[in-house]
Amino acid sequence: MGCVSWGETSEAVGWLRKMEERNSNPNEVVYSTLMHGLCKDGFVSEALGLCLEMGSKGIRPDLVTYTCLIQGLCNFRRWKEAGSLLDEMMKMRVMLFAKKGNLCRQKV
Repeated sequence: MGCVSWGETSEAVGWLRKMEERNSNPNEVVYSTLMHGLCKDGFVSEALGLCLEMGSKGIRPDLVTYTCLIQGLCNFRRWKEAGSLLDEMMKMRVMLFAKKGNLCRQKV
């Protein structure tokens, strides 16, 4: 997924589709990486679409996924959607805990 770090998110999404064609099931890390690249490149709506796709495949968004999307939405002043995602994150019981300067993920 080096394509994402090079700013070639459309190519990276193409790799996702190739993985699916070959019955190689992408996980939350693959999806979150793509969503991060899409948000960074200004394609927040597309990133949200990938999150919905991820959920439809039974892959639960994690802290990284939510953080990426919320940050992307805030960067484009989409405050209401960011707030809705934060509410969803809390409803799904994905929470942050600070411990000695490190952020840790915990699903309760």
